[in-house]
Amino acid sequence: MRTLHLGGTTPPPTHPRMTKTALGAEDSVPWTQHWDGLAAVREIKSLRYHVIGMESTPESIPLYHCKIVKKPTLLVVGNETHGIDPDILSECDEIIHSPMAGKKESLNVAIAFSIAAYWIMYGGK
Repeated sequence: MRTLHLGGTTPPPTHPRMTKTALGAEDSVPWTQHWDGLAAVREIKSLRYHVIGMESTPESIPLYHCKIVKKPTLLVVGNETHGIDPDILSECDEIIHSPMAGKKESLNVAIAFSIAAYWIMYGGK
């Protein structure tokens, strides 16, 4: 089942300001809130999920080179300022980044997540 796993400072769909932004999607997408992100990733990984972190690091690969696997996948994105916790990154099976053109080094995390989620689901087929 497709589920949003929320952690850190991510507002849940029940947050009063989400209704205006989500336009009803908050009622149709299953979600769960995790207060310990590392424990959550480890638990989900133990369920045989392929864990992909989206972070620009010296080891990260371009999004279009990520492995498209035929098993459940957890896509982890971090805080726009601080990124993904290094302990969580160490649990990832692979780390990807969105190649950028021009002077900007990153996208808004919501946009980056949307692009990566779409590519992982449909781009490699």
